[in-house]
Amino acid sequence: MIIGDCSSVDMCYWQAYLNRRECRFLFIIAAMLIKTLTIVAFLAIVISLGSALFHIVKHKEDSDSAKTAKALTMRIGLSLALFVLLFIAYATGMVQPHGIGARMHANQNPATATSNP
Repeated sequence: MIIGDCSSVDMCYWQAYLNRRECRFLFIIAAMLIKTLTIVAFLAIVISLGSALFHIVKHKEDSDSAKTAKALTMRIGLSLALFVLLFIAYATGMVQPHGIGARMHANQNPATATSNP
């Protein structure tokens, strides 16, 4: 991980710190923790959605509509938390894109990437 061009003494200190083996190990552990939290959040979202579906289908009373609303509200909150978690993980470099779009941008020629009319 590179943090600039050592324009100050503090920057050189932090760049040297980030290149240590211990820091790399902690970064890998943190990345695995983020990935595990992402999977847990996805499972919690699906469970909350299933709970809301159960209350809609099985119970048709007014008292159960509050349970449905609570389950759907929890799902929305979990989805927002997951979005923020993934945004932070991407911004810090703990999660890297590796899908079709990332491969297309990596294989793109520099001449075709910046075509000005």
